[in-house]
Amino acid sequence: MPIAVQCGSCRKRFAAKEKLAGHKVKCPQCGAVLTIPVPRPEPQAAPPVSDLLDEYETAPPPSGEIGLAPSGSAGGSEIASYTGPKCPSCGASLPAGAVICTDCGYNLRTGKKRELAGPQKSDDSKLSWLQISMIGGIGVALLVVVFIGYVLFQPRAAVGVGSSGISETPKEFVEVEFGEKEYLCKYPKGWEVTSGGGKEGVPPWTKFEKGGASVQIRDSLSGTPGAKVQRALKIGTAIERGEAPVDQVHEHRKQFAAESMRNYEETAPEKLDHGLGDALIAEFTAKPMLGEAIHGYRATILHGYHQFNIVCRCTESEWEILKPAFEQVISTLEPVEKDLSELLKGQGPPEGSMDF
Repeated sequence: MPIAVQCGSCRKRFAAKEKLAGHKVKCPQCGAVLTIPVPRPEPQAAPPVSDLLDEYETAPPPSGEIGLAPSGSAGGSEIASYTGPKCPSCGASLPAGAVICTDCGYNLRTGKKRELAGPQKSDDSKLSWLQISMIGGIGVALLVVVFIGYVLFQPRAAVGVGSSGISETPKEFVEVEFGEKEYLCKYPKGWEVTSGGGKEGVPPWTKFEKGGASVQIRDSLSGTPGAKVQRALKIGTAIERGEAPVDQVHEHRKQFAAESMRNYEETAPEKLDHGLGDALIAEFTAKPMLGEAIHGYRATILHGYHQFNIVCRCTESEWEILKPAFEQVISTLEPVEKDLSELLKGQGPPEGSMDF
């Protein structure tokens, strides 16, 4: 007895011989694999298949699969194709009384298509792009904050040195005293001057600036009253006590210059003939994070227990213009001469003296 079969994919109806019950075959219409159901025994005879199916047609099975051969072929297999209403838009088979094609959404009554309700498109891609954009923006903002914080904590010369705006070598110099008026030197007229130290255990220093160009003269702790105690008790290194030779002091101070300027490079020091005492001078270059390269002098001068470290710097393009001015400042560093009356001012007469 033929078995009624309907393809679950294309909804095509077929009639198959009973001996194919339980076998898997391919649908002759769409090629989908389907299983021929096993008929259940009925107490009464089943109605003829012709009453269940409207029309039969034979179709050869797809190659490579167990097929249902046309009626009368070898093997005796037979399958009938049901022909019913078809969609005028896509040609898909429609069940009797159907109004809308479930394949393309065509409405047989209105003659129009409508969008079929199906799986909603996921917005994951949109959300993922939004999330990526937010994460990227936050990352960039953090990098900017970190960079700004890093720059703020860097010495000015490590970030960049601006131009002084000077077009010719300075010719006029002004004398200035610093360190409780114990030392003096001459600096280019019109440059800004700041000084400090020389008391309460702070070493004397002075600085001259014009735009990005500058000259800084700084003494060491070895020349302060506290260092006298260190020397008496032999505490600290020879450099700290002011007893080291000029070459050791000069090399020791090099590390401070290298820490304040990026990509610092220095030439071998040369002996400098200076009125204060032993002296060395070296030429250096540096490349800051931004802007033009730096060029300058670094000199070390010993005067008694005092260790003067002098750093002169400007942009590379202004080096030849300002180099003579830097040399003038270095050469004019000297102690302030004081009268004997000033030294004795405020003191009583020497012990054992008599007034007449």
